[in-house]
Amino acid sequence: MDLIICVLGLLALIVEGIRCQGVYAPPTVRIIHSGHACNVEEERHTERVYTIREGETLELTCLVTGHPRPQIRWTKTAGSVSDRFQDSSVFNETLHIAKILRTQGGRYYCKAENGLGSPAIKSIRVDVYYLDDPVVTVHQSIGEAKEQFYYERTVFLRCVANSNPPVRYSWHRGREVLTQGSDKGVEIYEPFFTQGETKILKLKNLRPQDYANYSCIASVRNVCGIPDRSVIFRLTNKTASPSIKLLVEDPIVVNPGQTVSLVCITTGGEPPPTLTWVSSNDSLPQRSVVKGGTLTLPAITSDEAGIYSCVASNNVGNPAKKSTTIVVRALKKGRFWITPDPYHNDDNIQIGREVKISCQVEATPPEELTFSWLKNGRALRSSERMVITQTDPDISPGTTNLDIIDLKFTDFGTYTCVAALKGGGIPEISIDVNISSTT
Repeated sequence: MDLIICVLGLLALIVEGIRCQGVYAPPTVRIIHSGHACNVEEERHTERVYTIREGETLELTCLVTGHPRPQIRWTKTAGSVSDRFQDSSVFNETLHIAKILRTQGGRYYCKAENGLGSPAIKSIRVDVYYLDDPVVTVHQSIGEAKEQFYYERTVFLRCVANSNPPVRYSWHRGREVLTQGSDKGVEIYEPFFTQGETKILKLKNLRPQDYANYSCIASVRNVCGIPDRSVIFRLTNKTASPSIKLLVEDPIVVNPGQTVSLVCITTGGEPPPTLTWVSSNDSLPQRSVVKGGTLTLPAITSDEAGIYSCVASNNVGNPAKKSTTIVVRALKKGRFWITPDPYHNDDNIQIGREVKISCQVEATPPEELTFSWLKNGRALRSSERMVITQTDPDISPGTTNLDIIDLKFTDFGTYTCVAALKGGGIPEISIDVNISSTT
């Protein structure tokens, strides 16, 4: 009987173990896709590649099994370091990215763990396809005369388009397809010194028929249904790089709160150049207004001082750039010191000694800075015993000194250093210094 009970108990333990194994299970993971995939392919049996067109919606779903229910987390490597998922997607089964950007391509991982065994991880690589409009830039060279009768003029048309996968280019003149060797005056090549695929059309010793409409067609062979893109450039005997002129002084010195207008005009260039304004402060002030070639800065502040540049571009040669500096007047940080220093030497100012009062302020622009001295509110002029000097601006900018030689009892009083800007409009800074036997 005891033997039967023992066997039955053993069977019960085995059944319970089987039942427990059914309840507790480590995680497994599988990634499936939905959304607008162009193509999903297996790659080397381990990594799957999901191809999507830029601007479409990426949806990846992580199918997990296991008990207790595993926790899910999506992570990503490659692509842009600054990428951040929407917080709601990171811990959900489905990762959802609407209007995906090219920088969001890369390898996405789904990780599931429930505390049993090792975490389960699966990945899929997302490849974002795109094709930007091509841009044609033109460079012209006029060779120097090798002989009096011989001149050479060569034009290079360079076509570039950003794409994934790599782009292929073709050139047309009017309706004529241009290929290497089809015209003795034309060379087509890809320079080895540029990154990516860049197609250059070289027109040697310009002929009358070379003045025409040229079109560059960029193609990614219709992958993801992305159509070809093209750009047309009209080459004429007037084609020229841009030139501009600024109708302002350099530098421009203004008071804070003043409205400043900078005017830039084109003086040459074919096709007509487009004008843009840039600032040394990385971006134009928020309240600035650009209309044509005029940049207006209303109620300017000291923070908006800097170099402002007008840039003209028409994709021929190099852009033209002209700059001016805006200086906003300011007076700040006035300070003084006395020599000998009675505050640190525990030594009162004594009759018969020489005393120097120095006064310093920060001024913009420094060349407009002027100083004056007062004694007990009355103007003080330089004399044999009261010597007023301004120090060398290279050694100590914005500093003036008052030397009192052979201090007398009648010299005790309040001395005021007044700093001002010649241009006016900025409040003066005044600093009072009391000189007495107990100073």
